[in-house]
Amino acid sequence: MPGVLRISLISCLLLFGSSLPAAADGTSSGAYASYECASHKLNAAAQWCERILWAHGAEVKSGRDFQQRIDRANRHFDMKWARAEDLAASQGVDCAEMTLSGADMKERMDSAIDDIVANVIADLDLEVEKQSQCGSKIIKSAGVMCRSLLRAESKHIKSLSRDPNGARLDASQAKASSRFGRRWDRAATMHCPITAAEEEVTSKLFALNDDVVAGTIVSPSVPDDAFMAITHPAGGEPGNEVSYEEDTLVPQCQDSSSFTFFAKRGSVNKLLVYYDGGGACWDSLTCAIPTCTQNVNPDPTGF
Repeated sequence: MPGVLRISLISCLLLFGSSLPAAADGTSSGAYASYECASHKLNAAAQWCERILWAHGAEVKSGRDFQQRIDRANRHFDMKWARAEDLAASQGVDCAEMTLSGADMKERMDSAIDDIVANVIADLDLEVEKQSQCGSKIIKSAGVMCRSLLRAESKHIKSLSRDPNGARLDASQAKASSRFGRRWDRAATMHCPITAAEEEVTSKLFALNDDVVAGTIVSPSVPDDAFMAITHPAGGEPGNEVSYEEDTLVPQCQDSSSFTFFAKRGSVNKLLVYYDGGGACWDSLTCAIPTCTQNVNPDPTGF
């Protein structure tokens, strides 16, 4: 086991409800790289969702294959996803570990989008022009709502301190839902025998939004049933500094080995930092004598 960081206690264990740090009052205390990365990824997902639903809508209306448009949307998404991770990495944050992979996110969203499209066109005769037009308009409108929901989430996460209670987020998403309802009503006036309920499709869009947000901020790669050891790369070697509130930090242990902590994902958006007792040392002399424990328990009882 690598050495542990000596502050005033022996080790630290992090229990994650979310990967995004917050101040005591629930607000952001600064422009963290993790916030920015999650925001950029949600924005990428917003654009991808709209483009894929638009392509489905165009296919429903014309009967033609829009795979080239889908391929372009995929390439654009992959580029923005990788760019978000590269930017975070340049600031000392491993954003790839914080979220689902881009491929997993697209797969998850694609499944939800297929379900929404199937729900809209279930009882439409796409050979009838008015019915195909109606279905197309609703599907494209669903794309606009999907983009609006996720962009609202992107703005919210990037600047949590401006909307600590989520009031602006709720208002933006309610506005997007209302716009979708109006577009649905206009499409339904085209003598469209659609049997899907607006409320049901709206609910599916909100569920897609919630799933994407969860896959972006709750560290899905961190287990929720056991602690996971996370070691800072190369310990305190140059090139692995971490910037935090205008300070440059070089995490390492008292014996100069790699700094390691343990994490387990929780079920609520709160962060608990637990320091296991075991003594302390503060210079070469005190660290050379047995005044502090060298071993830690990676799975403490009660957490």
